[in-house]
Parts: sequence; C-alpha cells; structure tokens
Amino acid sequence: MTENYGRRVDDIMLPDLDEEVSSHLTESQKINIKVLQNLTSLNTAVNDVQHDVNIHQKLLITGNGTPSLQERLRNVETFVDTIRYWGRFVGGAILLQTLAFGGAVIFLIVKAYPLLEKLASKP
Repeated sequence: MTENYGRRVDDIMLPDLDEEVSSHLTESQKINIKVLQNLTSLNTAVNDVQHDVNIHQKLLITGNGTPSLQERLRNVETFVDTIRYWGRFVGGAILLQTLAFGGAVIFLIVKAYPLLEKLASKP
C-alpha cells in the first residue's frame, strides 16, 4: 500500500524548462521559476516530515489510544526492578534458612553425640 501523503492539492510542481520555453524568458524569470520549483519541493518535503513527526508523536508520546512507548518502558523497568527485588528477597531467605538448618544440625550433633556414645556403649 503506497501512501501519497506529502502532496497537497495546491502543491503544483512547475515543469523543468525546455529549450523552447527558456529561450523566450529573461534570466530573472528563469531564476524566479527555479525559486518557485525549489519552494514547492521544500513545501512537499516539509509536509512529508510533518506526517512522519505526527506518526512518531502518536507512537512515542501520546500512545494513540494505548499506553505510550515511554509508559511501556517505565512499566517494564518497574517489572524488572520488582523481579530483581523479589529474587534477592527469596535468595536471601533461602540462604538464611540453609545456614540456620546447617547450624541446627551441627548444634544437635554436638549435643546428641555424647548421648549416642552412651547408647552405643551399653550392651
């Protein structure tokens, strides 16, 4: 699908001068025609850029009915920060639980070892 959004109805590009027409024009008239051609070309180019800017404005800033790209990026950053926080929290909890369990096992072995020795030595 080709979009022709740069031209307006009043953008009339003057044709390039051929030899027959340019022979009857003065130099100032030729310069004026070239200036008009360039102005029309610039007007068309500005219209094209303006259309692209409007599209980018809709996508990046206003969102065009959906959250804008900036808001989506903020949401993704918040999600990543939340995942990172909970990952650290759960990792820290698992580490503390493992250390506490290991300490409890060592403590019980030290305290229960004499009792196990007595039980093992009784006939």
